[in-house]
Amino acid sequence: MLSDYALEVIDAFGLRNTAFHSGFGLDGGVEALPVPATLLFDSDGKLVWMDLSKDYQRRSDPLVVLNAIMMHFY
Repeated sequence: MLSDYALEVIDAFGLRNTAFHSGFGLDGGVEALPVPATLLFDSDGKLVWMDLSKDYQRRSDPLVVLNAIMMHFY
């Protein structure tokens, strides 16, 4: 889990949603929300899997994430 209030990591991965501009915590110069994303990294820090959503209300299904973990790590 990552809390990225300033969207620094979000910007590093190009996951800033500039089309949607409402929600809590958008003061302090933040003008967008992150694209809902689940990212899996291996022990070397390499990104091995990503699930993105165009719908800001949709998150990765836990079974989809579990399958990705099983596929990449077991």
